Amino acid sequence: MNTTHKNPIRTFGGFLIALTLLSVPLASQAQKGKTPPVKAMSNFKEAATVWKKVEAKVKLLHKTIDAKRWKSVHEAAFAVRDQVALLPSKSKGLSSDNQKKLAKGVGTVKKLASDLDEAGDGGKGAEVEALHKKLDIVLGAIKGLYPAGALK
Repeated sequence: MNTTHKNPIRTFGGFLIALTLLSVPLASQAQKGKTPPVKAMSNFKEAATVWKKVEAKVKLLHKTIDAKRWKSVHEAAFAVRDQVALLPSKSKGLSSDNQKKLAKGVGTVKKLASDLDEAGDGGKGAEVEALHKKLDIVLGAIKGLYPAGALK
């Protein structure tokens, strides 16, 4: 048995756990249907600035993958990872529960960026595309931790 490859079931299971933990606030925010006060929104100005950079780096990653430049995927994935890593220090206005979920999300993004690097370097296009979809889901869950409109 080749032990150099990661167990895809275990990797996917970890991804599902992280996604579940991150997606809980999405449902609770949708149920409330309220927009936060302006003062609460000002707590996230720095996070919004970082998030705009995350979105720009994600667009670059999308372009790299669409062009099938597998060997360049790591640069774009790590750029996303590095911007996401800045969010916790800029998100002190989040509840402690959401800060914990954000920390887990940051860790998941870090892992996915590493996996994207490995898959891209190996020229495994299908794996890169699957990991890219997972990254988009996790980033959506991270965005959902913030009050509606806070990251604009």
